[in-house]
Amino acid sequence: MKHLSDGLLMEAYKKATTMQLADDFIRYLEMELAKRRLLNRVKNTNSNR
Repeated sequence: MKHLSDGLLMEAYKKATTMQLADDFIRYLEMELAKRRLLNRVKNTNSNR
């Protein structure tokens, strides 16, 4: 996961939630986003749509 850029990780999360992919996969992405301190940023972006 560390080779994935922040932008691609955020885009993957947005698409995974939109497509309602497996909860485990979404949680895995959320954990990585939190580790990079991006989770609030991406969740705020999703709620603005």
